[in-house]
Amino acid sequence: MHEVFMEIKRDFYLNKLINKKHNKLIKIVTGPRRVGKSYLLFNLFYHHLLLEGVKNDQIIKIALDSIENEHLRNGKVLFDYVLNFIKDENKYYYVLLDEIQYVSKFIDVLNGLMKRENIDIYVTGSNSKLLSSDIATEFASRGDEVRIYALNFQEFKSINLNKDNEQLWKEYCEFGGMPNTVLNENSEEKENFLQNLFQNTYMNDVILRYKLRNKEFLNEIITFLANNIGSYINTNKIFNYFKSLKKTNISYNTISKYLVYFNEAFIIEKANKQSVKSYEVFKSLNKYYFVDLGIRNFLTNISSKDEGHIMENIIFLELKRRGFKVSVGSLEKRELNSKNEYIRKEFEIDFIAKKKNQTYYIQRCLNLNESNEEREKIPLKMLEDAHRRIIITKDAFTYKTDNYGIETINLFDFLLNDNIF
Repeated sequence: MHEVFMEIKRDFYLNKLINKKHNKLIKIVTGPRRVGKSYLLFNLFYHHLLLEGVKNDQIIKIALDSIENEHLRNGKVLFDYVLNFIKDENKYYYVLLDEIQYVSKFIDVLNGLMKRENIDIYVTGSNSKLLSSDIATEFASRGDEVRIYALNFQEFKSINLNKDNEQLWKEYCEFGGMPNTVLNENSEEKENFLQNLFQNTYMNDVILRYKLRNKEFLNEIITFLANNIGSYINTNKIFNYFKSLKKTNISYNTISKYLVYFNEAFIIEKANKQSVKSYEVFKSLNKYYFVDLGIRNFLTNISSKDEGHIMENIIFLELKRRGFKVSVGSLEKRELNSKNEYIRKEFEIDFIAKKKNQTYYIQRCLNLNESNEEREKIPLKMLEDAHRRIIITKDAFTYKTDNYGIETINLFDFLLNDNIF
């Protein structure tokens, strides 16, 4: 299905595609349903090629979900159809295939096309039969993934220039960044879209893709996650929730599988807990964040009441969008208690963000004041390496650094400036 978002520029992702041209790999645009994958490929990238002087007959653009292209869903027919356009071996041809999962033996088709020196291939695809993460997995060594997220705050602001940051923040926290909700000014229609997107698209995709029967358990688990963003979650915690509050038994294995399914469908993303000193990753204990807050708020019926954790979710997504590998930091310190006994006390760093040779330790604090500033800084002061230590807060102030090298950055400065660090 094609999304038409003519008013939204997505230069961040367009430039990613541009930089990957002619790299001899299959460019795979992945992300949740209705996030704008088709629009990125068929509108923005297509028009870029034309502006670069590529002739229209060198761009083979096929929407495989369209009824008029139903005959091309046969792999051999599609392969021959594409090759029929390759008239000149001295010219480069761009093959843009939308909803590739409709094609039988599509892996063979793409492998065959890759052998041609003058073909550059770009694909999208995701539904209940094949998630876009599946496509990326199939071509792990031959594919180059471009992960696309819902609109971030910077993109959201670019189409709402007449509103101030506080007003935009309130709207963004409530309805998220799915293009359809952003372009619709009617709150009721936004809510209806999000409800339909979650229930009739995301959930149905997961149920059909994995042949699941118990939709009630799925709904209960995803709602539990929505109510606990920013909290450590493991299968045992969910198991106890079902047993004590829901008076229902669900196996640990089923819970683990459902968490994987939600992640593969791009409904949630997880951050592992990691020891700062030993680098040990505690894979059984994670935090889960939603790829769109509109979906999360639909499930919980709360938004502004949980602003701190919503802010944490948004910072996590922004770090991921910028290409960081993100985990949650854990530090231990031995302290003497009132009985003069040594006890271990654990401290948390909200995010450890790593990219190439860069590492950042990040704390988020909705409102930083005299009563909580020292508490927020304790874990950052315990760090023994030279990596940057940052507190992101929604308070309005000018950037500052204290005597320990701890930087304090305004939330909007962080969200609106990709190069702030």
